Amino acid sequence: MAPNATSSFIIRFYDPEIRAPDTKDRDLDDILEQSDQWFEACHDYVQILFPLPEESMFNYFAPTIERDTFDGFRSRPELRAEMRKAFTRMLAFYGFELHIASRAESGPHDSITTKVTEQPDNTADNQKHEKTEVVSDTKTNTNDEDITIVKAPTSARRFQNWVMRFNHNHLRITRILRSLRVLGLTKEADAFFAALESVQAERGKFSDTSLKYWRRAVEQPLWVAPDGEKIGWLQGLEDESQ
Repeated sequence: MAPNATSSFIIRFYDPEIRAPDTKDRDLDDILEQSDQWFEACHDYVQILFPLPEESMFNYFAPTIERDTFDGFRSRPELRAEMRKAFTRMLAFYGFELHIASRAESGPHDSITTKVTEQPDNTADNQKHEKTEVVSDTKTNTNDEDITIVKAPTSARRFQNWVMRFNHNHLRITRILRSLRVLGLTKEADAFFAALESVQAERGKFSDTSLKYWRRAVEQPLWVAPDGEKIGWLQGLEDESQ
C-alpha cells in the first residue's frame, strides 16, 4: 500500500515505506538496534513499540490506538510483520525466541524448532479459562502458521533481570500482550503468555498480581483493559456485531 501522510503515527512508524521517527527522532530500526542494557534502562520506547488504546501514565508523548490504526494493522500484513520484528527483539531481551512453523508445508521454515512445553499442573492458576471471543478479537495472523515461544540459550542470564516476584518489566509485559492482541497479533500474544506460564511452572517466581494482569491482557474482552478501563469504540465494535 502506498504511504499515506495522513495515517496515524503508529501506522507511519511501522510502515516499512515510511519509517516515521518518534519525538526523539528514533525510527523502528534505531530502537531495535539498541543494546539490552539500553532496553533495560530506557523507559520511553516500549509505549512506542507497543501502543495501547489507553493513555500512558508514564509517557505523555505515547501514541494511542484509535480506530484507523486498529483497522490498518488488521488489514495490512506488512504492518504486523514489522511489529513482529519489534516483538522478536523484546523476546530476545527477555531470554526467549519466537518460532514459526508452517502447516501448509511438510517441513519448517524461518529457522523453526519445537513448540513450547505444555503447561504443567502446578502453575499459579491451573484451571482452564474460556476466552471471550468478540468480533474485534478476530485472529488476523496467517492461518497456516503455528507460533510458539521457547527459552533462548541466553535465558539463564536474561531471566535474572526480570524473573522475580515483581519487576518493572512485568508492567511492560502486560502492555506487550495487550498491544499485540489489539493490533491483530493474537497468536503471538497467546504464545507469549504460554511461555510466561511455563516459566512460572518451572520457577514459581512471579507474583499472583503479575500473572493476573497478564491473563487479563490475553483473555478479557478486547474492550476491557487489564486494569478494568473500558474502551468505548472497541466495545462499539462488539455491539455492532450483535
